[in-house]
Amino acid sequence: KHETASAELLKTICEKILNQEAFAEVAIKDGFIDLAIQEKIVNPILIELKPCFTLNKKKECIEADELEYKNHKTQIQKYLKSNDYIILTDLKTAHLFNRESLIEYEPFHTIAFT
Repeated sequence: KHETASAELLKTICEKILNQEAFAEVAIKDGFIDLAIQEKIVNPILIELKPCFTLNKKKECIEADELEYKNHKTQIQKYLKSNDYIILTDLKTAHLFNRESLIEYEPFHTIAFT
């Protein structure tokens, strides 16, 4: 998968810097999530990674992608049916969603990684 290197980087950051255990490719009720950070008291924080580059076979090059959260509405809302929070990220931008996004699909916060 395109996101494998990003997932490993984020998992390492969680474990070594945040001292939080992170799990990759976690089975949840409605599918698989790229990464889950286990919390001791509440449900895990779910992270859905998207690639920040795509391969353009015609031009034989790699091109930067912009993460458009609106393109992932079905997937994010599906995961929110059984989870409280999910972060949609390409490691450039992170869109934070909670269950309110089941009613009105908007992140409650968006942050840049850089």
